[in-house]
Amino acid sequence: GDYLMSRNNEESEYAVIAKESYVSDFILKTSIKIGPSDNKLSSIGIILKAQDNGKGAIIFEINKKKQYRVKQLNGNTYSILTGNQKKDGWVKSKTLNGVDQQNYIEIRSEKNVYDVYINSNYLISFFVPDFTSGSCGLIISPATKARISYYHISIQDNESRNILDHENTTKEENILIEDLNKKIKILEENNKKLNTINNNISKGQEEEIDSIRNLLNTTEKINLDLQNEIKELKDNINKLTSDSEKIKELETKYNKVLEENTTIKQDIIFVTEEKERIHNNNISLENNNKSLQEINNTLKENITQLEKNKNESKKQEQESQIIIDNLNNEIEKYKTKLSEEIEANNKLNKDINVISSSKKSATTKLTQTISELEKQINILENEKNKLSNTLKSEELYTKKAKKIISDKNKEIQKLEKQLKEINIDISSLKNIQAGYEAIKNELEYNNKILNDSVNYLLNTLSSTLNELNKLKEKNKDLKELFIIRDFQENKKKSNKLDYTSIINTNIKKKDNVIYTVQFGVYMKIQSTSELKELNDVWYKTTEYGTYIYLSGKFDTTEEAVNHKNKLIQLGYPNAFIVGIDNTKNK
Repeated sequence: GDYLMSRNNEESEYAVIAKESYVSDFILKTSIKIGPSDNKLSSIGIILKAQDNGKGAIIFEINKKKQYRVKQLNGNTYSILTGNQKKDGWVKSKTLNGVDQQNYIEIRSEKNVYDVYINSNYLISFFVPDFTSGSCGLIISPATKARISYYHISIQDNESRNILDHENTTKEENILIEDLNKKIKILEENNKKLNTINNNISKGQEEEIDSIRNLLNTTEKINLDLQNEIKELKDNINKLTSDSEKIKELETKYNKVLEENTTIKQDIIFVTEEKERIHNNNISLENNNKSLQEINNTLKENITQLEKNKNESKKQEQESQIIIDNLNNEIEKYKTKLSEEIEANNKLNKDINVISSSKKSATTKLTQTISELEKQINILENEKNKLSNTLKSEELYTKKAKKIISDKNKEIQKLEKQLKEINIDISSLKNIQAGYEAIKNELEYNNKILNDSVNYLLNTLSSTLNELNKLKEKNKDLKELFIIRDFQENKKKSNKLDYTSIINTNIKKKDNVIYTVQFGVYMKIQSTSELKELNDVWYKTTEYGTYIYLSGKFDTTEEAVNHKNKLIQLGYPNAFIVGIDNTKNK
């Protein structure tokens, strides 16, 4: 009957290890049927090379969705060996059967290489070097039911390395089958490697293309940023040039202001000189006024003198009148001259005041303008220094950016070259893969033919083995007949027998004839323990490959009869006496 497994726990899996299943190279055959259950992820697995400490094993699993996977137990965690992580390593296969259907599984292991066959179809090969030997068993997932029809493990020793090695299979066929199996394994491994290489190449290409695109985007961004920065730098340079022109204009203005200032200073010097000259004129006028005053005083004195002398003679009056007239004329002249000089002095004072006020306002304006220009010059010089520093840093940044762009362009060229080489490699690999696919298809076709031949040979072998068993039975019956016949013939021809082997005999051979007791005919040489404490035992080999056993050597028949009776009591009821010619032994 089936081995029924029903895991009612809905949270944890359960493992069963078979007794005396410690193997290294083996062929494991089993038949598994997964039953219906509420668990959509129900699975049943075959444990391979489980370690004694429970910290390591290889597990091949199937589920009711017609999927399989291989995983490895390392410590307390599993690592998936098939498929991808998104699907937990499960791989769909058309060779697997679903719920309530038998799945015939065969796993072959040699030198840590595992080949898996499902329902007489090759499924997968994998290599796990971590465990050279271990125990085998079963593992069932939570809330799962399964039936196992049989679980056979064949150990491959040096005498029988392959299940196909049997008596009727020729050496050439075995060598051919082994070579084909090796080639199939190599092709499967190469195909797997090619698939991984193609996947890696496609992934690498996509990653390279993405990186190239990112680099192109970054370079475009860098180019745009650099163009913007170059534009800003150009604007700054234009601004700097315009500012420098403004600075030049301000410098010219400043120089003009300085020139005007020098002219103003000269005018001021001229005004001060004019002031001094007017002051000197004022002093001279004051002196003249003093002299006039003195003259007036003298005139007054003279008038008083004249008034005193009025009563003097008329002559004196006329003379004095003439003198007075002359003096009045001179006074009038002096007064006119004085009034002209006063008017000129007033006019000069007005001009001096106007000039001084205008010069003062112009001087204050010029001073304010000079201070403002000096401030603007300082500001512009600071801006000029800043802009020169910025221009230097921008030039350095521009140089760095140009270097980065050139390096990135070189990297892009290298990547484009690598991309071309990768595309060439991909095309060559695709051609190689196409060749491998053709070889694989041819080998699969040859393998199918060989499998048909092997099945035919196995059927022939089974029929031949049945015939051989029948022949063995016949041979056994014939050997038994030969033994009976030898036994009977030896009774008739006892005196003509030539016995060559003697076991533990010390009997002295006195006459030409001695007597012995024959107690059995056997298919093989008997050990001492099997002869029930018999002494003086010897045997003769017949032409049929049987062994005639005798016991004792006696000179008289009475001694031989006594020994025969003793043998009958020991459990040899067919014992009888035989006479032997002893002339040859002398």
